[in-house]
Amino acid sequence: MNENNILHRFISLFRKENEEIIVPLIKENPGAKSFFNNNRTVFHPSTISNDFQNDLNKIVLKERMNNCEFKFFPKHYNENGYGVFFIPNIGGKTNSNIKEVRSWFCDIDYGKIKEKFETEQEMEKRKKELEETGNFLFIDPSKKENIKGTFYFLTGVYKQDFISKKKTAFLEDHKNDLKKSSIAETYSGFHIYFLCESGSLENFKKVQESLSFKFGGDPQVKNESRMMRLPEFDHNKYDDPFSVKVIQWSEHRYTESELLKELNITFSNQQKGFKKRQRIEKVSYMSGVVTSFVEKTKKTDSDLEFISFKKPSKEMTFKETIEEILSLPISNFVKSPEMELGNKIHCPFHEDHNPSATIFESDSGQELFHCHSCVDLNSMNIIKLYQLHTNKSYRKSITDLSKMVGIKVIKTVFEESQFEKYRDNRDFIDEIESLPYASSYLLKYSRSLLLRLFNDQGESKVVHEDFQFEGHNIFFASMRHLSREFGLGKKSVPLQTIQNNLFLFQLLGLIKRVPPKNIPERLLKRSEKEMDIRKSELQKQGTEGKIKSLGYRMINYYIVTNWQDDFMEIESAARKLKEINFSFKNHRNKFSIESIFGKKIANEIFPDERKLPGRFVTISNLLEKEIEQNINKKGFAVKEEIIRKTIRVKSEGKYVKATLKEKEDVFRRVFSGYNKFSIKQVRSSNKKRELGLIDDGKTVSVIYPAKKE
Repeated sequence: MNENNILHRFISLFRKENEEIIVPLIKENPGAKSFFNNNRTVFHPSTISNDFQNDLNKIVLKERMNNCEFKFFPKHYNENGYGVFFIPNIGGKTNSNIKEVRSWFCDIDYGKIKEKFETEQEMEKRKKELEETGNFLFIDPSKKENIKGTFYFLTGVYKQDFISKKKTAFLEDHKNDLKKSSIAETYSGFHIYFLCESGSLENFKKVQESLSFKFGGDPQVKNESRMMRLPEFDHNKYDDPFSVKVIQWSEHRYTESELLKELNITFSNQQKGFKKRQRIEKVSYMSGVVTSFVEKTKKTDSDLEFISFKKPSKEMTFKETIEEILSLPISNFVKSPEMELGNKIHCPFHEDHNPSATIFESDSGQELFHCHSCVDLNSMNIIKLYQLHTNKSYRKSITDLSKMVGIKVIKTVFEESQFEKYRDNRDFIDEIESLPYASSYLLKYSRSLLLRLFNDQGESKVVHEDFQFEGHNIFFASMRHLSREFGLGKKSVPLQTIQNNLFLFQLLGLIKRVPPKNIPERLLKRSEKEMDIRKSELQKQGTEGKIKSLGYRMINYYIVTNWQDDFMEIESAARKLKEINFSFKNHRNKFSIESIFGKKIANEIFPDERKLPGRFVTISNLLEKEIEQNINKKGFAVKEEIIRKTIRVKSEGKYVKATLKEKEDVFRRVFSGYNKFSIKQVRSSNKKRELGLIDDGKTVSVIYPAKKE
C-alpha cells in the first residue's frame, strides 16, 4: 500500500467522504524556517478528507488570514521542521467548536524525563549517573527560583533504542485492552485511538482522563479539540526526525458504555465532589413570588479526614502562613486516605472501587490532588481541597489549616493600617462625584471600576512592614489580570488601555510607581532574576527575540495612597490636566511630563535613568525664546511661522539645522500643555484679519501668554 493510500485510509477512520478536516502545522523544531515573515508558529489550515488520496507532495491545505486565503503544502512544511497534526473530532479548532466526538484517544510518552533537586550538587550527581547509562540523546540542567527558594531540574530525552524497549513492554502489557484500537507510533511512544460510534461531548473529558489514568498516558490530552500527530509525516521535535506510522488498524467503533465496559472503567457522575438539588425560595419574606435554583452541596459520604488542631507553637502573618501551608506535603494535613506523593488512592468524593486519584508535585513545588474520574475536578492544592471538603471561605480555610500545623495567624499594626486605607479608598470611589474635576476623568470609560480593581489588588498583597514604600505596602499589579477583570469576563481589555489608565492614575496622585532603589532587596532580586530569565528565553528565539530582549524591562511595583486624605491634591491635579487639555498621545512620555510638571513628578512617574536629550532641550529653549520675542512684539505668536524659522543646534562640534519633525515634536510634547502659553486654533477670516494674518483658508495655531489666576 503506497503512502497516500495509507494516509487516506487513516483519515477515513475519522471523517466521512468530503468532510472538512483541520490539519494544524506547528513549528516544533527551533531551527525550523519561519513563514510569512512573522513569529507565527501555529497554522490551522484545512481541506476535505478526499484530498488525502493525492500524493503527499500534492496535498494542499487552505486557511484565511487577514481576509486572504493562503495555501499550505504540508509535506513542504514538514520537511522544514514543522509537525503535521490533525483534530480527530469534528467541528472546528477550539473546544467550543467541536460538535461531534469521532474518537477517544490517549498519548503514551516514554521519550522524556524531568527530575527535581534541592541542591545543585544533587542535580550534578544525578546528571552524571544518567549520562553514564548511555540512554539519552541529551540531558539539560536548569534552575528555577520561586518564593520557596531555588530548585534545580534535569530534563532529558531518551534514545530510540531505549524507548523501543518501553514500547514493546507496553504493547505486551496491554495487548488485550488494545486489540480493537488503532495505534500510531511516534518518536516517544504511541497515539492510541478508540473509534466512536456515538460519543457524548458531555462525558468526553471524563473518558479521556480515564484512558490516561488506565494506560499511563499524558493527562493533558483530554480536551475536545486536541491535536494529534498525522501518520506518514515526520515527528520533528528532536534533532533526528522520526516518521510517524500506523502499526495497528481497527475499524471497530464503540459506544461510550461499550468502551467503558470492555476496558473495565467506571467513573462517578459527581461534579467537583458535589451533588445537586433543586431549591425553591421566596424572593422576599413579604412576597408570594418564589424562585428556584440548583444548589450544590458536598457529598455526605466523603471519608476525607483531616488531622486535629494543635497547640500553636509559632506566629505568622496571613501571607507567611499561606506560604508555609503550601510548602508542606498534603499528608501533613490529611489523616485518610493516605495522600502520599505518587500514590494512587481511592477518591474521597465519589464511590471509587478502583483508585482514580493521585498526588503529584507541580513545577512550582506544590503537592496537588487530582481525581481522574470526577468531571471538571481540577488539580487542587491543600487549601482548595479543604475548601471543597468543608465549604468554608478561603480565609477561614487558611485559619483552620494553620491550626493543624501549630501556626497562629496574626495581624500586625502595619497590616491593620493598610486594610483601613483600602476600605477608605473604596468609600472615596463611591463619593467621587463630589469632586468635579477628578470625576470628569474617573467616571469616564468606567475608570472608577479599574481603580477599584487596582485598589483591591493592592489590598490582597498586604504582606509585611519590610515590603513598604512611604508607609504603604508595595505590590506588583498584574496587567493581564486587570485586563481580564476590567473586561467583566466578556473580553480582555487591551493592555495598552490598562497602561494608559494607570499612567493617568499616577498623574492624579492616586498611585505611585516604586523606584528600583526603593524596592526591598528580596523583591528586587526576584524581579531581576525574572527579567534575566525572560531575556534569556527571548534571546534564544532568533534575531527578533534578541531585539525584543533589549527592550525588556523589570516588572513595575506600585503603592496606593489614602485617597480620602489626599482628595484636595487629587482634585488639583485633575484641574491641571483639564487646563493643559491632557491626552495620552501628546503627554504619555517623560519628556512632556518633565517639561510641563517638572522633574520631581516626572521622576516619580518614570522612576528610571531616562533624561531629556540635550538636543531636544536646546530646540525647546530656542523655540520658547522665539515665541516670547513674538509675544513681546505682537502680543501673540503663530506656530506655523515659528517652526519655519531656521534653528541651528550644535552637534559634534558643528551647528546643524533642526528638522521640521523635531520642531513639531517639541510643540506636540511640550507646548501643547505648557503652563506659560495657551494655543488656540484660528480658522475664521475675520479673526485672521484682526491679527494681521494672511487668509489662505488654512487653520493656524496662535500662541498667547497663559492667563494668570
